[in-house]
Amino acid sequence: MQELAGEDYYANDGTDAGDKRYRYIGIDKDILSLPQIRRVQGDHSIDDELELFMITERSHKIPFTNKRLLIRENGEYIRDEFRHEHYLVIHEGDKRILMSGCAHNGILSILDAYYKKYVSYPDVVISGFHLMKKTEYTEEELREVTDIGNELKNCIVHQCVGKREGSANGTLFS
Repeated sequence: MQELAGEDYYANDGTDAGDKRYRYIGIDKDILSLPQIRRVQGDHSIDDELELFMITERSHKIPFTNKRLLIRENGEYIRDEFRHEHYLVIHEGDKRILMSGCAHNGILSILDAYYKKYVSYPDVVISGFHLMKKTEYTEEELREVTDIGNELKNCIVHQCVGKREGSANGTLFS
């Protein structure tokens, strides 16, 4: 787990949420003291087959769905830069598999960081894209989802995407 994973992370649910506008979404703080947790900083080799890497510089803007994700620092809510997130690379023979959870940094930035580190793209990417909304997409949001979809190959979509009738994700990524 990245050292910064224990910080105070929140979602801004908007003014309609009243006094529950800022909802805690970070990990349970008790997890930090579990003996099996190993905290790391930055890239980390687990063994010959497993490796963690981080993004130090984003190549694309943060996806629109992640702008509401915040970190609380010094009593203020500021936009989360996702410095606590890392990505797993599995080396199996001559194949490389990239795994990400929600891809809050943006799947395209993650792939660019991978390419910069390994000078090739992974053979397979297993990741969520965190592009699902509960409301209708604006034209600009649909364009962003479409642009992302047009750049991807060999991706298995999991969490944070979902499929709803008429949703951009259900159309592009299923």
